[in-house]
Amino acid sequence: YYAVPRSIETFLIYYNKDLIDYPFESLKDYIDLNEKLKSQGKYGLVTKLDEFYTAYTFLGSNDFEILDEDGITLNSDDTKVRAKFVQEHAKKYLPKGALEDKGWENINTLFEQGKIAAVINNTGKFIDYAKAGVNYGIAPLPVNLDGKPLTPFYSTYNYAIPTRSNQKEMAQKFLAYLNVPMTTYERYLHTAELPTINDVLNSNLVSNDDFANAIFTQMHTSKQISYDKFMDFIWDPMNDALKKITIDGAEPSKTLDEAVDNMF
Repeated sequence: YYAVPRSIETFLIYYNKDLIDYPFESLKDYIDLNEKLKSQGKYGLVTKLDEFYTAYTFLGSNDFEILDEDGITLNSDDTKVRAKFVQEHAKKYLPKGALEDKGWENINTLFEQGKIAAVINNTGKFIDYAKAGVNYGIAPLPVNLDGKPLTPFYSTYNYAIPTRSNQKEMAQKFLAYLNVPMTTYERYLHTAELPTINDVLNSNLVSNDDFANAIFTQMHTSKQISYDKFMDFIWDPMNDALKKITIDGAEPSKTLDEAVDNMF
């Protein structure tokens, strides 16, 4: 019925300072780290690659459009090459249990136990990792093997009034109160959720914050999720395709062709 943005959501690198001193600027460096840590039963760079929302970080690029004048581009030659990389990375470098339903839960546990050097996760994990006692830092995503930045989606978390609400006017006033700059800033101090209020974003206390700066930098190469209706037809086929590619070992090119054919 009515919604207002609450905070910015995108993906960042969270890295364990006990395993690496600084975040790498290149994906190749993280792959080399994977090779180095494998013999120790540890992992370099890990994320959940069997779901489209996360895997798009590797499949897309800043100049890539999911839909152009010719139609859906998710089975383009470039996307197929990147999907092959996703498949190989999942097979060689992801820990057991990093995929399927409990993937995120298992990834977070291993990171908190000091068995993963770096994870790609969303901005909402800042507080959880801090509470778990991880000695971590944050950074924008590295550049891909082709020299282009990895490109995650970005969107906003929202406060919303459901259509069934019996107190819409009161709820609307409450949402307005939650987005008063001072209230928003207080929320940021407690939750590290970066608000969408310009007065807060431009304040020295936020603009000089390391966490906020990592998000600001990442936003330059993140891709806003399209809210066009056609996206409703894309999520499920692409999730199914990525599960087949990363879990079942299906051939990426054929699987992406079949996914696009099943979208409309």
